[in-house]
Amino acid sequence: TRISESSARLMISENAFEEDIQYVDPGYFQMFSFGLEKGNSRSPFIDQNSMVISDEVSKRLFGEDHPIGKNVSLFDQDIEVEKTYVVTGVLAEYPSNTSIVPTILLPFEGIPNYSQVENEWDGSFLSTYIWLSNAQARSNLEKAFPDLIKKIWDEETQQRTNFKLLPLSA
Repeated sequence: TRISESSARLMISENAFEEDIQYVDPGYFQMFSFGLEKGNSRSPFIDQNSMVISDEVSKRLFGEDHPIGKNVSLFDQDIEVEKTYVVTGVLAEYPSNTSIVPTILLPFEGIPNYSQVENEWDGSFLSTYIWLSNAQARSNLEKAFPDLIKKIWDEETQQRTNFKLLPLSA
């Protein structure tokens, strides 16, 4: 599953809020065992205009009102695009020992310029998480990286690039 971080200005009526956002694949919710306090945890993104927010963000944006189904205008400052999203979920509280602490999750394919970055391999704008069943699978995947690099770029890039997998503990 992929995660791309950005920052955005959210608009609710006349109120503006600066927030960190993360674009994620639908597999994010299967890869990580973080649930939803409100919404459908099996299918949190109804479509590409869906938004899942933390309880903290929900309270900041809507007070004590129920946030599901409410519209939020979002201006992504990195790609300078404005889009309206519908809140489809509220995240359950994350454990204190995690390094992944999103406040706003949006579907990766809903990025306004997704077709331009869908197959872009020459940037470091995202993190990719891979679930591997054992150490041998990790070794086999790492051995395949040089051929992948050569296929995507060229032999010169292959010679100076060294991809490695970093383990995450559960």
